[in-house]
Amino acid sequence: AVRFAVSLDLVDQQIILFILILTLVCVAIIFFVIFSGSYFINSIVNPVGEVGVTARKIAHGDFNARLAKRNDDEIGELCDTINYMAEELSQSERMKNDFISSISHELRTPLTLILGGIEDVKKHDSLTPRGENSLTLAHRNAKRMLTLINQLLDFRKIVKNKMELKISQSIP
Repeated sequence: AVRFAVSLDLVDQQIILFILILTLVCVAIIFFVIFSGSYFINSIVNPVGEVGVTARKIAHGDFNARLAKRNDDEIGELCDTINYMAEELSQSERMKNDFISSISHELRTPLTLILGGIEDVKKHDSLTPRGENSLTLAHRNAKRMLTLINQLLDFRKIVKNKMELKISQSIP
Protein backbone atom coordinates (compact mmCIF):
# COMPACT_ATOMS: atom_id res chain seq x y z
CA ALA A 1 0.00 0.00 0.00
CA VAL A 2 1.25 3.34 -0.99
CA ARG A 3 0.12 6.45 0.68
CA PHE A 4 0.40 9.72 -1.18
CA ALA A 5 -0.05 12.93 0.80
CA VAL A 6 -0.33 16.28 -0.89
CA SER A 7 -1.11 19.64 0.62
CA LEU A 8 -4.41 21.22 -0.58
CA ASP A 9 -3.43 24.76 0.38
CA LEU A 10 -2.81 25.72 -3.25
CA VAL A 11 -6.23 24.32 -4.31
CA ASP A 12 -7.92 26.17 -1.43
CA GLN A 13 -6.25 29.41 -2.53
CA GLN A 14 -7.42 28.92 -6.13
CA ILE A 15 -10.99 28.23 -4.98
CA ILE A 16 -10.98 31.36 -2.79
CA LEU A 17 -9.54 33.39 -5.70
CA PHE A 18 -12.19 31.99 -8.05
CA ILE A 19 -14.97 32.87 -5.55
CA LEU A 20 -13.55 36.41 -5.13
CA ILE A 21 -13.36 36.96 -8.89
CA LEU A 22 -16.89 35.58 -9.30
CA THR A 23 -18.17 37.86 -6.51
CA LEU A 24 -16.50 40.91 -8.09
CA VAL A 25 -18.00 40.05 -11.47
CA CYS A 26 -21.46 39.69 -9.87
CA VAL A 27 -21.08 43.03 -8.04
CA ALA A 28 -19.95 44.68 -11.30
CA ILE A 29 -22.98 43.25 -13.13
CA ILE A 30 -25.35 44.43 -10.37
CA PHE A 31 -23.72 47.88 -10.45
CA PHE A 32 -24.05 48.01 -14.25
CA VAL A 33 -27.73 46.96 -14.08
CA ILE A 34 -28.47 49.61 -11.43
CA PHE A 35 -26.58 52.30 -13.37
CA SER A 36 -28.19 51.45 -16.72
CA GLY A 37 -31.63 51.23 -15.08
CA SER A 38 -31.14 54.64 -13.49
CA TYR A 39 -30.00 56.08 -16.82
CA PHE A 40 -33.01 54.52 -18.56
CA ILE A 41 -35.40 55.93 -15.96
CA ASN A 42 -33.89 59.41 -16.17
CA SER A 43 -33.67 59.50 -19.95
CA ILE A 44 -36.95 57.84 -20.94
CA VAL A 45 -39.41 57.09 -18.15
CA ASN A 46 -39.28 60.48 -16.37
CA PRO A 47 -39.57 62.56 -19.58
CA VAL A 48 -42.47 60.41 -20.80
CA GLY A 49 -44.15 60.94 -17.41
CA GLU A 50 -43.68 64.71 -17.78
CA VAL A 51 -45.14 64.53 -21.29
CA GLY A 52 -48.18 62.74 -19.88
CA VAL A 53 -48.68 65.33 -17.13
CA THR A 54 -48.38 68.23 -19.56
CA ALA A 55 -50.68 66.57 -22.10
CA ARG A 56 -53.32 66.16 -19.38
CA LYS A 57 -52.98 69.85 -18.46
CA ILE A 58 -53.49 70.79 -22.11
CA ALA A 59 -56.47 68.43 -22.36
CA HIS A 60 -58.04 70.22 -19.38
CA GLY A 61 -57.70 73.60 -21.09
CA ASP A 62 -54.34 74.91 -19.82
CA PHE A 63 -52.94 75.86 -23.21
CA ASN A 64 -50.00 77.69 -21.61
CA ALA A 65 -48.46 74.43 -20.36
CA ARG A 66 -45.18 73.71 -22.15
CA LEU A 67 -42.49 71.03 -22.04
CA ALA A 68 -38.79 71.76 -21.73
CA LYS A 69 -36.80 70.05 -24.47
CA ARG A 70 -33.74 68.39 -22.93
CA ASN A 71 -32.37 66.26 -25.77
CA ASP A 72 -32.53 66.09 -29.55
CA ASP A 73 -33.96 62.58 -29.57
CA GLU A 74 -37.43 61.13 -30.07
CA ILE A 75 -38.56 62.44 -26.67
CA GLY A 76 -37.32 65.93 -27.60
CA GLU A 77 -39.22 65.73 -30.88
CA LEU A 78 -42.33 64.67 -28.95
CA CYS A 79 -41.88 67.69 -26.65
CA ASP A 80 -41.66 70.00 -29.68
CA THR A 81 -44.79 68.44 -31.18
CA ILE A 82 -46.80 68.80 -27.96
CA ASN A 83 -45.64 72.39 -27.53
CA TYR A 84 -46.69 73.12 -31.12
CA MET A 85 -50.06 71.46 -30.50
CA ALA A 86 -50.59 73.57 -27.37
CA GLU A 87 -49.76 76.75 -29.28
CA GLU A 88 -52.16 75.86 -32.10
CA LEU A 89 -54.92 75.02 -29.61
CA SER A 90 -54.28 78.30 -27.80
CA GLN A 91 -54.57 80.27 -31.04
CA SER A 92 -57.68 78.34 -31.98
CA GLU A 93 -59.24 79.08 -28.59
CA ARG A 94 -58.42 82.79 -28.92
CA MET A 95 -59.93 82.88 -32.41
CA LYS A 96 -63.06 81.10 -31.19
CA ASN A 97 -63.48 83.50 -28.27
CA ASP A 98 -62.88 86.52 -30.48
CA PHE A 99 -65.40 85.21 -33.00
CA ILE A 100 -68.04 84.60 -30.31
CA SER A 101 -67.49 88.08 -28.86
CA SER A 102 -67.56 89.74 -32.23
CA ILE A 103 -70.60 87.93 -33.58
CA SER A 104 -72.51 88.36 -30.32
CA HIS A 105 -71.94 92.10 -30.25
CA GLU A 106 -72.61 92.44 -33.97
CA LEU A 107 -75.94 90.65 -33.59
CA ARG A 108 -76.94 92.30 -30.34
CA THR A 109 -76.81 95.89 -31.61
CA PRO A 110 -79.17 95.57 -34.60
CA LEU A 111 -81.45 93.26 -32.65
CA THR A 112 -81.84 95.86 -29.90
CA LEU A 113 -82.67 98.48 -32.54
CA ILE A 114 -85.23 96.15 -34.13
CA LEU A 115 -86.87 95.51 -30.75
CA GLY A 116 -87.04 99.25 -30.07
CA GLY A 117 -88.56 99.90 -33.50
CA ILE A 118 -91.19 97.19 -33.01
CA GLU A 119 -92.18 98.63 -29.63
CA ASP A 120 -92.42 102.15 -31.12
CA VAL A 121 -94.59 100.96 -34.00
CA LYS A 122 -96.86 99.04 -31.61
CA LYS A 123 -97.30 102.11 -29.35
CA HIS A 124 -97.87 104.79 -31.97
CA ASP A 125 -99.56 103.19 -34.96
CA SER A 126 -102.98 101.67 -35.23
CA LEU A 127 -102.49 98.29 -36.79
CA THR A 128 -104.73 95.71 -38.30
CA PRO A 129 -105.06 92.52 -36.26
CA ARG A 130 -102.84 90.76 -38.77
CA GLY A 131 -100.17 93.49 -38.52
CA GLU A 132 -100.42 93.42 -34.72
CA ASN A 133 -99.96 89.63 -34.78
CA SER A 134 -96.94 89.89 -37.10
CA LEU A 135 -95.30 92.54 -34.91
CA THR A 136 -95.95 90.47 -31.77
CA LEU A 137 -94.41 87.42 -33.40
CA ALA A 138 -91.39 89.45 -34.62
CA HIS A 139 -91.00 90.98 -31.14
CA ARG A 140 -91.13 87.57 -29.43
CA ASN A 141 -88.57 86.04 -31.81
CA ALA A 142 -86.25 89.05 -31.57
CA LYS A 143 -86.35 88.82 -27.75
CA ARG A 144 -85.66 85.09 -27.99
CA MET A 145 -82.63 85.74 -30.21
CA LEU A 146 -81.39 88.42 -27.80
CA THR A 147 -81.70 85.92 -24.93
CA LEU A 148 -79.68 83.35 -26.93
CA ILE A 149 -76.98 85.93 -27.64
CA ASN A 150 -76.79 86.85 -23.95
CA GLN A 151 -76.54 83.16 -23.05
CA LEU A 152 -73.74 82.77 -25.59
CA LEU A 153 -71.84 85.65 -23.98
CA ASP A 154 -72.46 84.15 -20.52
CA PHE A 155 -71.19 80.79 -21.75
CA ARG A 156 -68.00 82.44 -22.98
CA LYS A 157 -67.51 84.02 -19.55
CA ILE A 158 -68.05 80.65 -17.86
CA VAL A 159 -65.51 78.97 -20.14
CA LYS A 160 -62.94 81.70 -19.41
CA ASN A 161 -63.72 81.48 -15.66
CA LYS A 162 -64.71 85.14 -15.60
CA MET A 163 -68.32 84.61 -14.55
CA GLU A 164 -69.05 85.97 -11.10
CA LEU A 165 -71.83 84.36 -9.15
CA LYS A 166 -73.66 86.48 -6.62
CA ILE A 167 -75.48 84.38 -4.09
CA SER A 168 -78.41 85.97 -2.33
CA GLN A 169 -80.92 84.53 0.06
CA SER A 170 -84.55 85.08 -0.48
CA ILE A 171 -86.67 85.25 2.61
CA PRO A 172 -90.07 83.58 2.17
